[in-house]
Amino acid sequence: MEINIFASSDVHGFIDNYDYVKNENCSNSLAAINTAFKNSNSKNKIIVDNGDMIQGNFIGNFNENIPHPAIDVMNKIGYSIWNLGNHEFNYGVYNLKNVIKQFNNTTLMANSNDDFFKKYKILNINGINIAFVGVNTPLINKFESKEALGDLIITDPVIELENILEDIKDKSDVIIGLFHMGLKNENSYLNSGALSIIDNLSNSNLLDVVICGHTHQKIEEFFYKDILITQPFVYGKNLSKIKLVFDNNKLISKSSSLIDIESFEPDENIIEYYKTYHEKIIDFTHKTLGYIKNAEENRNVDLEDSPLAHFITDIMLSFSNADICSFQIDNTKAYLSNGPLKRFHMSNLYSYSGGEVSTYKIKGFHLKKYMEWSASYFDKIDEKVVVNEKRSKLKYKTFDIFGNLLYEIDLDEEIGNRVKNIKYTNGKEVKDDDSLIIAINEYRMNFLMSEKGPLSGNEFEKLSTTKYQDEFGHKHGTISGDLAEQFFEKLEDKTYIANNNKFFRII
Repeated sequence: MEINIFASSDVHGFIDNYDYVKNENCSNSLAAINTAFKNSNSKNKIIVDNGDMIQGNFIGNFNENIPHPAIDVMNKIGYSIWNLGNHEFNYGVYNLKNVIKQFNNTTLMANSNDDFFKKYKILNINGINIAFVGVNTPLINKFESKEALGDLIITDPVIELENILEDIKDKSDVIIGLFHMGLKNENSYLNSGALSIIDNLSNSNLLDVVICGHTHQKIEEFFYKDILITQPFVYGKNLSKIKLVFDNNKLISKSSSLIDIESFEPDENIIEYYKTYHEKIIDFTHKTLGYIKNAEENRNVDLEDSPLAHFITDIMLSFSNADICSFQIDNTKAYLSNGPLKRFHMSNLYSYSGGEVSTYKIKGFHLKKYMEWSASYFDKIDEKVVVNEKRSKLKYKTFDIFGNLLYEIDLDEEIGNRVKNIKYTNGKEVKDDDSLIIAINEYRMNFLMSEKGPLSGNEFEKLSTTKYQDEFGHKHGTISGDLAEQFFEKLEDKTYIANNNKFFRII
């Protein structure tokens, strides 16, 4: 007998076929996932989700709605399991629990100190007992504020799984792990990656399948210690299809494949259902935040200094007492254009949703090590500048721009000796023993200080942050969120006049 498990992950609010950041139609959505799932000719099938459903693509605007539109659509599709992701906690535990109560079936997260969250679920499918156990990345403890988590602690997945696997092994014919994390540890944090968990479990042989998520990568089929691992791509672009074959309740084969959702038409009933929400998001995203002048230049934001880099710098410095700042621009096609700047424009220009402005005190030699690490994002092959293959596969871009500094990057030099002539904007040289306050997002700083980061072994105290959470669980203090809007409010006629000064150049 054959059973098929369909799995989505990191849908991030793509309910209908519209990308509200790019302000354009797209071909990936929960509506299209429903079509793919319904059209499957599998007789014994279920669909599950592996987290990060209710954040992104402005779905967070409806966090307090009852029913929550994303959950309502999941119920309409018939999802059996929803394993929580880290972004589910963006709006606070209290709000999340209210959202969970709206889900018709089982929500999982085994690794916490709160019994509200279920640890596992055993489903009987045509006489076969399939156990699902879900864990979330323990880095939530670092990602989220005390206001968001309250007394909740995300615990070590290995400690929890050891006991759960022993408890369910005799009740199950198959055990499937829903791990909201990628293959490898994140920021060198122990047991924040599936392989680390498998290696550290004394009874990992009890796991048959692991579905990964969180890292926005896709894994069609990968075996590790005889455990089948798969991961669907982000934003509803893929479903993982796991094929399990049994003989008298004994699993005799397992395989997985990825279904390209972009080849399926969206379910018209879901599109019609979401129409009211679509219109509300369009109204929200088309609000004009301010106006841009003197910036009509389309440049490669990686290889050339740009008005956009100065714009983000000015926002970050205006909300901190920092000397300098650093940031990445994930969208290589982003550029400032003259005229009104609407909310969706801002989200497209600076797409990292967690981009608050936090400050730390560092020394000049720390800054130089950081800058050299950033410059190693590129390789030069046959006189052509390309992105380092390993760095290109990471979830977020790791080439950072340094604002309020003058410097040059020479890609003909060896890695570690590429950044030249680092000066303050007044022309004074940055010395190794200089003390500086840098504005940066906390996630990046945590990586820099991690075991594999360029500033490993250092611990820099956070001096300030713009991030806070209001009584309704809404996050504030991000660059693409309310900071940009507040920045324009401070300007005469809400108008930003770009300059043509240069922070850096690549030679």
